[in-house]
Amino acid sequence: MQRNEGPNSYWQARLGPFVLGDRVTYAAHVPRYRELFARRQARKRSSAQDLRDLQMWFNLAWFGNEFREGAVTLATGEVASVRPFVEQGRGFSADDIRAMVDEQYKILGAVIHFRCTYRGCSGRDICCRQEEHRVALLP
Repeated sequence: MQRNEGPNSYWQARLGPFVLGDRVTYAAHVPRYRELFARRQARKRSSAQDLRDLQMWFNLAWFGNEFREGAVTLATGEVASVRPFVEQGRGFSADDIRAMVDEQYKILGAVIHFRCTYRGCSGRDICCRQEEHRVALLP
């Protein structure tokens, strides 16, 4: 059997970059991420739950410490935090992942709000429709 064949090859090929992130940043500080990394190294089969946990921890790693440790009041007046997910640690549902993505959108919306309010936004740089959470960089 070749290296990329077998029941897990589809997921290994597509999830490799997620699991192979900076081990010091991710795996060393997060027990569940470390466990998922070890499973991949041992070429063990991943469950649907493993994949959801991997999705969550990959995204949580990109949040600043402030958001992982508590609530942060944003420039828009909204409050964002992913601390409940960090404390949960594992067993994430699809709804948990959607809620985490909502926190990302809040933060992105606040960055755009700050940029447009304090640095000026002519519409040529950034075009956004807040109700749809879409951002496009224009030429």
